[in-house]
Amino acid sequence: MTIELVCDPPGHVRLPINDDEIIDGALVIQSLAGREVTLLTYGTCQSTRARSAGLHVHLLSRPVSNEPVRAARRVAGLVTGERRSGWLARWH
Repeated sequence: MTIELVCDPPGHVRLPINDDEIIDGALVIQSLAGREVTLLTYGTCQSTRARSAGLHVHLLSRPVSNEPVRAARRVAGLVTGERRSGWLARWH
């Protein structure tokens, strides 16, 4: 697996809708990679917007975690401040 950090260009102005900013970033990665990018999300609205933009989307229905204790705490409401949506690019 290779992970690359791609930064916004200097002077980048964020889009007013967070989902659109994430989708735009995935589209940039897709053009740089020259391959299809899959957006993983818990958000139905974000998945619809991403599909409309031409991205392959996998709508998640349960937490992806290899840390059972942390996942159990999250379900119990003991972990706060975590975002439930976000994106992860995967190349095919």
